[in-house]
Amino acid sequence: PHQVVLNINGIGYLLGITLITHQEIKDKKHNKVKLYVHHHVREDIQLLFGFAEKVERDCFRLLINIQGVGVNTAKLILSKFNWSELRSIALAEDEKTMSTVKGIGPKSAKKIIIDLKDHMNKLEVDETQMAHLNAPSAQTTFMVNKAEAIAALETLGYQRKQIEKVVNAFVLSNPEASSEDIIKVALGAI
Repeated sequence: PHQVVLNINGIGYLLGITLITHQEIKDKKHNKVKLYVHHHVREDIQLLFGFAEKVERDCFRLLINIQGVGVNTAKLILSKFNWSELRSIALAEDEKTMSTVKGIGPKSAKKIIIDLKDHMNKLEVDETQMAHLNAPSAQTTFMVNKAEAIAALETLGYQRKQIEKVVNAFVLSNPEASSEDIIKVALGAI
């Protein structure tokens, strides 16, 4: 699921794809598929990457422009998080969630988030993609609520490690909890 051969007028092009793009195109095997392509050139190789949405390709380009993030790491990030989830993670400064990607430690996660945060609001998003953003997935809502609660508790002067321990324990059993509910429970437990 990480590669696709794109046949254009009898010529096959091997493109690296994310798992999210794979999900978008897997049911269209015999139909026409539109992919947004990034041509990556290094001194030793030329690589092609395909994306189901233009904004996903733009996120990929933002990621590979961060020092220390190569094409494989960017592809891993975009295989784990769709662009709206990545935007939520960056805006909420959720380093812990970012560090769940294979090969990204806490320091790298922090650097990626800092570099992404300013650029995520500048991405051009068309109306259909904006509908996805305005109706975030349950996982995105969960991450945003958790991040908001942690930020609010830190503002109140609590230690981040202490907060995360209590919040993580609560949200595992209550993933639909609002940030207000998370804060109330955390205040009672800290």
